[in-house]
Amino acid sequence: MTLIKRTSLLLSLSLWLLASSAFGITSKPSEIAYVDAAGNQRIYSFAGGNNGHLVVNYWDGFSWHWADQGLPAGSPAVTNPSAITYVSGGNQMIYAFAQGSMGHLVVNYWDGFNWHWADQGLPAGVSEVTNPTAITYVSGGHQLIYVFAAANNGHLVVNYWDGFAWHWADQGIPAGTPGISNPSAITYLSGGSQRIYIFAAALSGHLVVNYWDGSAWHWADQGVSAGSTMVYDPSVITYTSGGLQRIYAFAQGSNGHLVVNYWDGSAWHWADQGVSAGSTIVSYPSAITYVSAGVQRIYAFAQASDGHLVVNYWNGSAWYWADQGLADGYLFSYPSAITYLSAGVQFIYVFGEASNNNLVVNYWNGYGWYWADQGTM
Repeated sequence: MTLIKRTSLLLSLSLWLLASSAFGITSKPSEIAYVDAAGNQRIYSFAGGNNGHLVVNYWDGFSWHWADQGLPAGSPAVTNPSAITYVSGGNQMIYAFAQGSMGHLVVNYWDGFNWHWADQGLPAGVSEVTNPTAITYVSGGHQLIYVFAAANNGHLVVNYWDGFAWHWADQGIPAGTPGISNPSAITYLSGGSQRIYIFAAALSGHLVVNYWDGSAWHWADQGVSAGSTMVYDPSVITYTSGGLQRIYAFAQGSNGHLVVNYWDGSAWHWADQGVSAGSTIVSYPSAITYVSAGVQRIYAFAQASDGHLVVNYWNGSAWYWADQGLADGYLFSYPSAITYLSAGVQFIYVFGEASNNNLVVNYWNGYGWYWADQGTM
């Protein structure tokens, strides 16, 4: 083989390898779902690509597509997105916040007409923020956005839009711990007052929560579940049942079990949900809740130590474990779940990363569970 042919072959092989792997995902995905103005169900799953870019796999109501959202100016990579969506002035808005590799909080947003990047910067005295978690709601006729993150000084920080401008605030840390990690935020309305709860894993091992009660911010130490000395990676849901507001914060315990700290409308409790059959550890929970036929359902999906996707679910009467298996034989990690109602049928989609870096999804279409490989770009 001549040198020219050999060089050409190597170049072709290199380009094929680059093309075949450039848009695999390397972070936990983050999803939104909404019905567009034409009545079509939309789904967007954002993730960090292994080319460093923000990538999105989306369903436009008819078929799935991939798009490369690129990068913000000044950042060679982004990861750990957290997406929100809302309607403003008749236009659907999408905001995908992410952790920039230069330490800044960045956002890729759709303003109803075009995609843009913005660098949200950093709060004073901080050189890096990680693992953003975003919420949005309307208050006093103004659309508000809150993006909480862990700062490199251990504090919980928030970048928020008050309806007019963006601001940074330092929420501090709870007493007895040098810092927090992996926040998970929820919001709900109670007695006419907007409530916000941000659960996080404290470096002391405890589950902690920073909450807005409608008048002021407070910190609370939720402790740990019996049998565990630490909790990791909380995922929080809230719902109203029997006129009472319920909150469930699922996490991984240091014993490998799925644990949950829950508010039953009157008091806080801990419960150890155990592990799925065949697993010794379940991690990275992602929780959803919905009402079906008048029954409240709760699903907490997790990554099992055997590489399977597993789920601990409440069917309205009791808790059960189910093993969702593997995606085409590949190990599964970083579950991220959404649910929505379509034509009176409840759907569940659980996206995650397969061990070949493909985006995969385990979904319930109202009748059965199925796996789909969303591939790569």
